[in-house]
Amino acid sequence: QSALHESFPLRIFRNTAPALLHSTFISGAQNPYRTDFPSVGVCLLINNKNFYSSTRMGKRHGTDVDAAAVKKTFENLGYTMMVFQDLTVKEMKEKLQSVAEEDHSKRASFVCVILSHGDEGVIFGTDGCEELDVLTRYFKGDKCKTLVGKPKLFFIQVSLGSFELPCVRNARHK
Repeated sequence: QSALHESFPLRIFRNTAPALLHSTFISGAQNPYRTDFPSVGVCLLINNKNFYSSTRMGKRHGTDVDAAAVKKTFENLGYTMMVFQDLTVKEMKEKLQSVAEEDHSKRASFVCVILSHGDEGVIFGTDGCEELDVLTRYFKGDKCKTLVGKPKLFFIQVSLGSFELPCVRNARHK
């Protein structure tokens, strides 16, 4: 089994019905979020495994196993999955912006899972890197009004390293 599968917090709920998870953890008495939407939401999964040689990033072995575990987990929780493989930085931004521009008014939440290379505050597309803040800004309230007041969850699993590309240097020196 993959490292993600072993460490993923929901692994203890593997055989628990999504409705029970929903009522136990999402709609508890202390929860400020509405849960009476027709859909729990969309889960966008970006799995970057193969990288351009110019990035000097190696192939991410085992990431497909992790991606399959993530997909199964969020499908079991009732999310509509959108799965993309090996996206450039531009393609990642386009997918994130496109999903942010959708009408989420009938959805309870949004989840994004990115599996890639990265460093503190930086994520790699297949052709280079971008700061995490840039990738998540599409979901701020002024840009994604139909998710205002709803949970927006971002799970980032990156292979860490010592990268000397400009966006990594810039992120480290902020």
